[in-house]
Amino acid sequence: MVEIEFSYIWDHADDKRVWTAFMDEFASQYGVKVNIRPEMTWDGAWAELFSYASLGKAPHVSHIGSTWINSLARMNVLRPFKPDEISAIGGSWDYTAANWESGILSENKNVWAIPWTTWIYVICYRKDLLEQVGIDPAEAFGTIKTVAQTIERLTASSLEMPWLNSQLPVSYRDFLHIAASWVWAAGGDFTDKEGTTVLFDSPQAMQGLKSWLEIYTAVRMQHKAFSQLEIFDLFREGRAAAVLANIHGANTFLGTQSNQLVRNNLGVAPVTDLPWTGGGSFIVWEHVRRNPQLEHAAVELVKFLASKHQHTLPA
Repeated sequence: MVEIEFSYIWDHADDKRVWTAFMDEFASQYGVKVNIRPEMTWDGAWAELFSYASLGKAPHVSHIGSTWINSLARMNVLRPFKPDEISAIGGSWDYTAANWESGILSENKNVWAIPWTTWIYVICYRKDLLEQVGIDPAEAFGTIKTVAQTIERLTASSLEMPWLNSQLPVSYRDFLHIAASWVWAAGGDFTDKEGTTVLFDSPQAMQGLKSWLEIYTAVRMQHKAFSQLEIFDLFREGRAAAVLANIHGANTFLGTQSNQLVRNNLGVAPVTDLPWTGGGSFIVWEHVRRNPQLEHAAVELVKFLASKHQHTLPA
């Protein structure tokens, strides 16, 4: 039996069980055994992937963060997907535009990765509490200007917990992802399209970062010590009017049964008019080209997994 290796980054408590079930099913259908490497964490995955690339010890297929695709592609360690392979998977129309485009370099049209999951940030809010303090929920969010105005009015209100976003841990790795939405909405960027010139010190980027910091620091002092999980719990309990949440948190709010008042008055809005979108994607490493049998098995594995793709992380 042909054997290949697969690596993944931990997302959910059920991951090991799910990946193992997928690989067993793939083996029964295709006669290819997939050995799963020990899971990586998002905190340490980039260092491990870079080690794979630089030391030539990569598996055949990997699940990686979408923001790392361009860097790996430019290192010439990835195998691009061919047009017929992309057609068999479904093509760009089967995915969110931002996730699909994250697998394409600006200087060529090669597709280096196939999206698996989508990860975004949203503002979840209570329509009834906003109306209680004279804010029209339909006009409250959507642009950095309207978000700033709404947060200012909320924090000046008499609501118990008008606005919450995660302040801890201090090294919270998603700060840059969240801030990117404000940078882009202000007309700025971090680099040029070729990735050769930094732009994060441009007036537009600095204005976007300033706008985001004003939102970030608008949380009342007595609420700054809450962790992300505590913030989610407070919103589900009905104590918070608006929170900055990731898609996993938003999914739990949509499914909450413990507080129907929250569920019935739940509103969800993008953080800005140009929100950051990330997630996980599948790549095939370049070294598989040395063995056509392994290359074919690796591509078939990606096709198989893509047929089971999720558009959001499991709640």
